[in-house]
Amino acid sequence: MDLLLNVLPSDGSTMGNQAVREAMSRSADRQISEEEYEEIKGSGLALGLVVKGRGRGGSIARITPEMRSGVTNDIYSAKEVSADHKNDNRETTEKQQTRTLYYGDNINTLRAIATNSVNLIYLDPPYNSKRVYNCSFGGNAQAKAFDDNWRWDHDQDNWMSVIRDHSKELWGYLDALLKIFKRRDGLPAYLTAMSVRLLEMHRVLKEDGTIYLHVDQTASHYLKVAMDQIFGGENFRNEIIWSYKSGGASKKNFAKKHDTILVYGKTDKTKFNPQKEKSYIQQCGFKNIELYQDDQGWFTFVNMRDVWQIDMVGRTSRERLGYPTQKPIALLERIIKASSDPGDLVLDPYMGSGTTIEVAETLGRSWIGLDVTHHAVACTTSRLTERCGLAEEEFDIVGVPEDVDAAKHLWETDRTQFEAWAVLGVHAIPHQTKDERIIGLRPFSDIRESRLIESKAIYVVCKHLRPELSDIVRLKGLIREQEGEIGFLLSLEECDDKMARALADEGTISQNNGKIQNQRLQHISVRDIIENPASARRFFCMERSKIHGRVDTTEQIGLFSPPEE
Repeated sequence: MDLLLNVLPSDGSTMGNQAVREAMSRSADRQISEEEYEEIKGSGLALGLVVKGRGRGGSIARITPEMRSGVTNDIYSAKEVSADHKNDNRETTEKQQTRTLYYGDNINTLRAIATNSVNLIYLDPPYNSKRVYNCSFGGNAQAKAFDDNWRWDHDQDNWMSVIRDHSKELWGYLDALLKIFKRRDGLPAYLTAMSVRLLEMHRVLKEDGTIYLHVDQTASHYLKVAMDQIFGGENFRNEIIWSYKSGGASKKNFAKKHDTILVYGKTDKTKFNPQKEKSYIQQCGFKNIELYQDDQGWFTFVNMRDVWQIDMVGRTSRERLGYPTQKPIALLERIIKASSDPGDLVLDPYMGSGTTIEVAETLGRSWIGLDVTHHAVACTTSRLTERCGLAEEEFDIVGVPEDVDAAKHLWETDRTQFEAWAVLGVHAIPHQTKDERIIGLRPFSDIRESRLIESKAIYVVCKHLRPELSDIVRLKGLIREQEGEIGFLLSLEECDDKMARALADEGTISQNNGKIQNQRLQHISVRDIIENPASARRFFCMERSKIHGRVDTTEQIGLFSPPEE
């Protein structure tokens, strides 16, 4: 087997010359030499980097840290293909790697997924709502999940070139909208970003596959035209209306309480498993009809209609994780059961809170989840381990730093996502401060004078590579602001002796009725988070046993645990 890397030209397409492919084939299963990298870089192409296998003995071929400055993509993936498929690593018949979560821009991962390999795609993308969505973690803890504001930039120019090469009709439609709405309007930028990704989804979908595009009234009609161009109007299957009840209603118009789900097949061979629903009737002596009765009356089962009444995830729901736009399990169960069979591959390129992934795992499907935020990866990981009972070794996570060099690369390219990754790595709750930086909040319990008290630890990511006095000042201010007691500085590099003394000079805190003395301000390095996570996450925490009424030393509860009854 040869391990081929995905070559992405700077314009976003996937063409490459023979010299580059030969250089790539020599890079299998090892680090790429500087000479080989320069050969690839000199062709004007960006390199897609393999990160395969997290707990299942996979191999890694990667660019050395010194070469990273020339790489234009932050998420990299590829697949093993047989030697006789070297000319197109996407046309492989080899089994697609599954049970994998990918962090990063989904366009890069989509391009590395095998052609005709996915049975079902469900996506709940941004809607061009011109809003900023926050995760709510209980209390006052919040952090930005994603920004649904769109603007035209050089990516859109590159994507329009890719779209023109694939479909002149789709390009013409987007170009016409661009002339109507102008570049300063977010709609053309949004539709272009969606279209280039939908083209890749069409490619990876199997001949009998189905795609469910979940949108709202903001842009559903524009996306319908784009989907007709990409999948073909003849392959349109349904416009599903998901109706729900929620708080808030305008006095100027009808309450907007539904979403639209556009359903397309790839061919006329679309797989479909009819679903049944109750239909209540008057008992009037119908023949050859099986009747049933419940507390609402007599009913029979009929084929399901395209208007679905399913409760959304409310504030008191046990499903609720605090993630914005979280979709209910019942909705995804219906979709996955209707358009896939056990063992089929389900792809969610905007996995968010991870509902699709949890349901796919529960129903015995294979799955791939993609997202551009560490909140989403952490939330989905928690669902898989806590709700589905998977050990972390049973699935892969790609794109999340697993060594100090990778963490430094994230720190250099996306400081906000680095802060989120570091905070989540110590099992703290992300919270966005007024200056839009991410800190961590971790509630804990302690016993003082034989009484159980509740307090809070504060985690702050240092502004520079290692802690400085300004970081201590900021941490102390945030401890006061958040009414905490213990503080932790997180940094890429180890703390020097001077700063270690400065932290120690801030004194200690007495815990467990004075039996334990902990330093009030402490330091945790990225190396600690990666190589010794249990130690980095642990501090003295007490919780009263609900069964025996005693006080026990415990680990912190799961970050995304459902509310207690």
